[in-house]
Amino acid sequence: DPIKSNEKNDHYDSFDSLYEIVTTEKFRPSLINVQNREERGSASMYINTKVRDVVECNYCGKLRCLFSDTKLTNEEITSYKIAIQT
Repeated sequence: DPIKSNEKNDHYDSFDSLYEIVTTEKFRPSLINVQNREERGSASMYINTKVRDVVECNYCGKLRCLFSDTKLTNEEITSYKIAIQT
């Protein structure tokens, strides 16, 4: 099981340093990916026809899509734009 290195946060400890040590599943990449997918919702929600707007993340600079099953009402659009500005 992978263990994050104490020296480098973006790397895992080597096999030799962990051999015969009891480890956990906490940092197993495939398990982390499964947990992230469960939080996202069903795949049918994330199709291009349900994208209502695209915004740029202030933190990382990536473009993010706003998804909705139905067209946004005028009230929802107003609330959304106010939330984006703050």
